[in-house]
Amino acid sequence: MAAGVEVLHEPREWPEYHPGYYAVFLRDPDGHNVEAVHHG
Repeated sequence: MAAGVEVLHEPREWPEYHPGYYAVFLRDPDGHNVEAVHHG
């Protein structure tokens, strides 16, 4: 966040995608939406 990243959705499990889908959604300083995901 200190580098200008905006958190759109806090890290959590998203069971509506599938069980074990854990992700955070961000917007970088250039305005790109980024999803970091772990498939557990």
